[in-house]
Amino acid sequence: MGRKIFISFLGTNNYVPCNYFVETDATRKVSDIKYVQEAIIKLFCSDFTKNDAIFTFTTTLAHQMNYLDDGQWNNKSQQYDLPNTGLQGVYKNILGGSNSPQYQSLPIKEGFSEKEIWEIFETVSSVIEKDDELILDITHAFRFLPMLGITLIDFLKVTKNITVKGVFYGAFEKLGVQSKVLSMPIEERNAPIINLLSLIELQRWTQAANNFNQYGFADGILELTNKNIKPILAKSQGRDELSQNLRGLGNIIDTLIKNIFTNRGRNLNEFNSESLENNISFIESSDLFIKPLKSLFEIIKNKIIPFTYSKEIWLESAKWCNNHNLIQQGITQLQEGIITYLLGLCCIVMLATV
Repeated sequence: MGRKIFISFLGTNNYVPCNYFVETDATRKVSDIKYVQEAIIKLFCSDFTKNDAIFTFTTTLAHQMNYLDDGQWNNKSQQYDLPNTGLQGVYKNILGGSNSPQYQSLPIKEGFSEKEIWEIFETVSSVIEKDDELILDITHAFRFLPMLGITLIDFLKVTKNITVKGVFYGAFEKLGVQSKVLSMPIEERNAPIINLLSLIELQRWTQAANNFNQYGFADGILELTNKNIKPILAKSQGRDELSQNLRGLGNIIDTLIKNIFTNRGRNLNEFNSESLENNISFIESSDLFIKPLKSLFEIIKNKIIPFTYSKEIWLESAKWCNNHNLIQQGITQLQEGIITYLLGLCCIVMLATV
C-alpha cells in the first residue's frame, strides 16, 4: 500500500487571513488562517501519519516571501523584510506530533519556457512513488500549473498506479479584491474549498467512452461504474437507484463484449436487452452531477442500441466483430448464427406441415 501524499504550490502574494470551509458541507470549517494549505491539511489530511508526506513546491522568490518567516516585500524599507509568518512556521505548529507526516519545500523553476515547464513536471512527478494516494491543491498554482497538474495525474496513474483522493481549490476571490477583504470582519471572510475531482472523473469517462466507441473495449466503463462513481452523482433523491443502474449498465456491457470476444453464441442469444434498455432509460432521465456525461452516455447508447432491438443478436454481434477487426470471432458467429437461423426456419416449416 502506498503513502498518502499532499502536494501544493505556493505563490508570492501576501495572503489575507480568512475562513475556509468545505463547499459541500459548510459545517466543516477552519477559521482565521492565512494559508489554504493549513485548511486542507486539517480538513482532508487528518489521517496522515509519519509514513506519509507533504510537499510544497515554490519558486525561489515564493520560498523567500511565503515559506520562510519575515520575507514579504516591505515598501518602507524597500527590502524583503516585512514581518510575516511563513508556511514553514505553520507546518511546524500543526505537524509537530511524533506521528505527523514529514513536510518539505522543493524548488521549481518559474516556467517561462517549455524546457522549464518540463523540468517542473519532472520535479513534481519524481516525489511520487508507486501506489501513492494523492491530494492536490491548485489554489496558488500560477498560470499553466493547473493544466500541468491534470496532465501529471493522468501520467502518474499509468506510470505509478496512483489514486487521486482530491483536487482542491480555495476560492478566496469569492470574497472580492484584497482591499475589500481587509476591511471585512474576519467572521465574514468565508471562502469555499472546491473539490475538482469531478473534472478528473469526466476525463476518465471521456477516455472510456472513446475506447468503447472506437475499439469496442468495455474495461474502462466497467471500472468506472463499479468502483467509485460517487463523484459523478448529484446529491438528490434516487442517488442509490442511479448508482445501481450505472453498475447494471457497466456489468451488462462488459458481459456482452466478453461473450462477443469469446464466441459464446448461446449466451449472446440469451442476452437481456430489456435490462439494458431500462438501465439506459433511467440514466438518461436522471440528475447526473457532471452534466457533460449525458453526451458521453449518448455515445455509449448509440453504440449498443442495435443489440436492444435486433431479433438476431448473432448478426449484430458479427457486425460488431467486423467493425472492430475481430475476424475469427465474426466468421465463427456468422457460421453458427446462420446454421441456427436456418434450422429454426426448418422447424417452423415442419411444424406448419404437420
